[in-house]
Formats: sequence, structure tokens, C-alpha cells
Amino acid sequence: MQEGSWFFGASVSGTTVRVRHDAPEDIPPTKHDQRFGISEVRLSAAYGLSDSLAMELQVPYRVTRTTATSRTLDGTPLPAGYESIHHRNETLRGFADPRVGGRTGWTVARTSVSAGLGLTVPLGRIEPDPFELGDQGKKHQHIQFGAGTFLPYVDLTARRQAGPTTLGLGLGALLPWQSNQYGFQPGVRVNGSLQASLPAWRKLEPGVRLDVAHEEPESWDGAIQQDGNVGRTDVLVAASLGYPAGAYRLSLDVAAAVWTRIPKADGDAGQL
Repeated sequence: MQEGSWFFGASVSGTTVRVRHDAPEDIPPTKHDQRFGISEVRLSAAYGLSDSLAMELQVPYRVTRTTATSRTLDGTPLPAGYESIHHRNETLRGFADPRVGGRTGWTVARTSVSAGLGLTVPLGRIEPDPFELGDQGKKHQHIQFGAGTFLPYVDLTARRQAGPTTLGLGLGALLPWQSNQYGFQPGVRVNGSLQASLPAWRKLEPGVRLDVAHEEPESWDGAIQQDGNVGRTDVLVAASLGYPAGAYRLSLDVAAAVWTRIPKADGDAGQL
């Protein structure tokens, strides 16, 4: 970026998830079947402090729609009016934790390199320990929009032109180091990507990408709960399409997981 210049961006992303697991502690013991529709709008801004240093801000707003069906362990539908203390049909909206940081860039051996470093700011909604409330038979919420504490993050990207093709490498990490006021601590998250932007066709810029995302388990008061986030590793393949429009660039990405690993905690992890 040039000194004194501004950069603005916006992205919209979404996915769907289905989770099924048994809850023998319920009265009566039940099978839970949940579907999630998760979407996010992320606004970003950067300001050039010099030709090689910029400050940046990212503000995410999320909408999560959940539907939940509960049956007895033998598959019998529960009576009308039954409401689980764990899951219910609802739509949650709110800002997630913004990111504030700095970014620098340089060129080496015809390769453009960019590095970012910063913190998430604990402004998103957090929840009390849902597992403790569940043990007490009280209604609770597992979905959080924030971590409740500052989380350091770091990322590195590199781009190199190889004839008409642009090659890219991306690495990033979110590094939690303490728990919040309710004892919640998210797991370390690490991701990497390899991408290639192919030669343009009628101004359209197609591309392909391979992503690897790894997340360590979350914990509550130092304990990893089998019914919580026990961590996961995903390998995804993505296709993208870009279109330059003056000072703007529009892009569309579609990604699908081709391999997923979810470890076991104290018992079998739920199907996801």
C-alpha cells in the first residue's frame, strides 16, 4: 500500500453443518439431530502508514440459524411441546470479535510477501459454561460469537508470477493463551493454502486452491468435553472466479471438504 492510502473490502461467507449425537443424560434419554446454517459478513479496512506498513481492521457480523429434532434412543418422536435444554429452533445474530493489527510487505526474488500480526478484540457475545448448566438441568447455549479474551493472530502470504499464472501460499494461526471469565479457552487454529490463479478468460480470472485447516480442542476450566468442540482437521479443495471492475475486484469461492478427521475425547464424538 502507498502511504496515506486506504483499502476497503467486504466478504460474505456461509456453510451448513449437521450434527447428530445421543444424550443419555436427558429425561427421557434422547437423540439430538441439529442442522446449522452459518453465515458471516466481514468488513475490512486498511490504512497505509508507509509504503511497506499498514494498519488494518476487520469487523465480522454473523447469523446462525439452528433447527433441532429430538427423539428417544429407539427413534420414537417426542411429544409435541417438548423443548430440550440443550438445543432448539432459533436464529442468533451478532458481531463477532473484530481483528486489529498491522501488516507489512516486501519483495524478494520476484515474490511478493505480506505478513500480518494483531489481536482479536473481545466484543462478541460469550456464554457461561453450557456443560455445567446442563449438568444442573438448566437451559444453556453452546453457540458463542466471541472468545471473551484477546487472541493473538499471525498470517503470512506469498505470491509469485509464473508466466500467465499466479502462484500463492498462505499460512495463518490464531493463538489463544488464556481462558475467559467463564473458564472457556478456544483451541489453537492453524491453516495453510496453496493456490493458482489461471490465465484470464474474457476478463474472468479462474483459480484453484488447496486448503488445510486444523483446530485444537476447546476447553472449559481446563477440561475437554466430549459433547463440545474436540478439534478437527480438514482438507478442502476450492475453485474461485475473479472479475476486475475498475478500482474494485469481485470474487466468488466455492470450497468442499475432501478429507476430515475429528478425534475422540472421553467417548465417541458425535457425527458431523
